[in-house]
Amino acid sequence: MTKFGALPLVALAAMASVPAAAQVAISETGELTARDTVNWTGSHTDTYTFEASEGETLEASLSSTAFDAHLTVRGPDGFRVENDDADAATLDARIMRRLPASGTYTIEVSSYWEGETGGYALTAATRPAVPPQIVVDTTAALTTASQLLDDGKYFELHPFTAQAGQQVTVELTSDTFDTFAVLLTSGGQPLVEDDDGGEGTNSRIQQMLTSDGVYLVGVTSYAPGTTGSYTIVVTLD
Repeated sequence: MTKFGALPLVALAAMASVPAAAQVAISETGELTARDTVNWTGSHTDTYTFEASEGETLEASLSSTAFDAHLTVRGPDGFRVENDDADAATLDARIMRRLPASGTYTIEVSSYWEGETGGYALTAATRPAVPPQIVVDTTAALTTASQLLDDGKYFELHPFTAQAGQQVTVELTSDTFDTFAVLLTSGGQPLVEDDDGGEGTNSRIQQMLTSDGVYLVGVTSYAPGTTGSYTIVVTLD
């Protein structure tokens, strides 16, 4: 498996564009108390509502130092999504999801454990729907002049700018070598990689992006020392 370590990255700041501004739907500090409604798990619950349109991306975050935060979002046509831990390092909760329909959505603030109470901070923002767009569509080549990885594989980088909540699709094809693609942050941190996710020995990546900024698609080969032409198409929706 190819591993992208520290990469000699090109200057990318000039390539960034300003993403569509998020619209703050909810910004609240509240408190779960023994007087609040109790849900089916036995947890006290506060609810908030907001209006959204089909295709918008919701990012909701719930933090508390008093209890293990739990978020639930409900909406039209039976839509429901929930989250306990935003990441392994905290007890906060976070939801990022594209909304499937226009209408009224409800955010439920609760605790993971039954009966917990205490203060919390809730924020929820939506971004406008973005039409699908091709941000990279090019034919290039791995050559002996390409940058070189420690394992002897040549590689090329293709940057693009995206915003949180967009899904990126990478299609990497070649008639001359077994392709290998990796999606990276602008600082060179790998997010996801693929060898043969496309047809034959071609590569395909699909990933929802969680932050605004410049991303990179690294193109290399499965075997070291390989050169040849390739086509890469990157689509955001």
